[in-house]
Amino acid sequence: MKNYYLLGMKGIRDCNNRKVQLEYYVSETVREFAKPVYGIRVMRHLKEELIREKEESWGISEDRGEVERLILKFMDNTVTPNTLSELVDEYITLRLAQCV
Repeated sequence: MKNYYLLGMKGIRDCNNRKVQLEYYVSETVREFAKPVYGIRVMRHLKEELIREKEESWGISEDRGEVERLILKFMDNTVTPNTLSELVDEYITLRLAQCV
């Protein structure tokens, strides 16, 4: 089962000076007889239109606090759906490199 929790929103303007809303969610995957696993969903939509774009990275960590801290960094740096996967991959690679 998947649950989504809105952590924050950010309003920006795109290159055409249109209002864009970014929404940052913690995604929670609940598995039977196991700890929940947390990920990130970023949604982007134009305020004047009904166009929505979203991207999600699942299974980042079993530590919700770690994922929330990462989302706050992404919000500060205005991460959009089209860059989410690459940045999460880089984060996980750096985290694994520290374990070696």
